[in-house]
Amino acid sequence: MSGLSPAFQALQDDSFVGTVMASMLYGAYLCLALCNIYHLARSGRRILLGYTITLLCITTVYMGVALNYAQKQLIDDPTTPDLLSVWPQVVVDSAYSINTWLTDAYLLYRCFIVWSGDFQIVILFVPILVYLGSVATSITLLIFTANPGASYSSHLVQVFGTANWSLSLALNAIVTILIATRLLWYRSRVRKALGNGHGQVYMSVLAISIESAALYAAFELIVLVTFLTNSATENTFFPMTGNIQVIVPNLIILRIAKGKSFTTKATIETAMSHIVFAPFEKPPDTSIGSSTQAEGKGLKQSRSTLLAKEEELQTA
Repeated sequence: MSGLSPAFQALQDDSFVGTVMASMLYGAYLCLALCNIYHLARSGRRILLGYTITLLCITTVYMGVALNYAQKQLIDDPTTPDLLSVWPQVVVDSAYSINTWLTDAYLLYRCFIVWSGDFQIVILFVPILVYLGSVATSITLLIFTANPGASYSSHLVQVFGTANWSLSLALNAIVTILIATRLLWYRSRVRKALGNGHGQVYMSVLAISIESAALYAAFELIVLVTFLTNSATENTFFPMTGNIQVIVPNLIILRIAKGKSFTTKATIETAMSHIVFAPFEKPPDTSIGSSTQAEGKGLKQSRSTLLAKEEELQTA
């Protein structure tokens, strides 16, 4: 490698570091995915099981081809230009894009679950448009990168690459904010009805949503910045992002598999339907004492029902 220019040598070094780190992240993801598959198979959640297996298969193809391509670039023939149109790179980019569609769709679905109600479509209109835009730009980017001689320095690759990562990052931020806002609203209703000591179940769901989204958003932002600045550091972070994006939904699925997160729209509605005090109906006896006693009984029954429901959610 003594004949390599310093700039190209730095590019190869960054690619090597990114490949090693991506391999380590894949090992962590593999353990997480297998754990989810085990729990989901036992609980009979077939749709989530199929989703998890699909992500695992695509990510395995992504890593397998990426490692093979890295071997050719870094060991067998390091002087080969870094072209996007060679078949291993096309497979890697395609697998990455498909995983992005699936993971973004799952986050959008989680937002759909949390925002159940009359204004659901209105609230989710913008995220859905952003998601469709992200899919469209990624497909266009794949078409351009598959052309012979395509490289990261190509103008169209720069334009659609920037648009694709920007839309994906925006979708992640919007969905996370919507989920956080809704869960905080649920928590506020619970605490208002039962007191400050309740509503922790919503905070635990909120915490895992924000932490997972922040992890993915941080890597996406780094990749976007390095891509815009044409920095060689992109070769370090981009391979890792391919595994980070599948770790995020699997962290959420792990909570679902263990029964510690909301899984359907009905779960949210059932939980919140009890946060209504029993209506007061005037009893036959119009005395003040009898009326107060009946109202207190209604409040007591409503509180007991809500306490039981919250305990069920926490121990499910």
